[in-house]
Amino acid sequence: MSLADTPVAASAAKRPGRSSARFWIAELVPFLVGIAAWQALSSLNVWPRVLFPSPLEVGQAFVEDISTGVLLVNLGTPAAPTARSWSRPVQQTGTCSSSSLAPTSSPG
Repeated sequence: MSLADTPVAASAAKRPGRSSARFWIAELVPFLVGIAAWQALSSLNVWPRVLFPSPLEVGQAFVEDISTGVLLVNLGTPAAPTARSWSRPVQQTGTCSSSSLAPTSSPG
């Protein structure tokens, strides 16, 4: 039995092209409902804007970051140096006390 003989392939062959209006509506409606729910929850101001911005604010920040180049620069940052900095062993000097965590100041 080949893949073309399966019931799924047979029903797909009978359907019209995937670009039909019904297909696009069925695909977009859940997405638009999700965006509307996101906007409604954001408008209730239950959470701070920093933690739960509206879809419009997210879109504006995205456009701003693209136009200033910030997003592209950050996407171009290689992961290897970041991974190396996370995997450096911590130097242990014995016991840890609060005085050893205090910043040191140089006489100046």
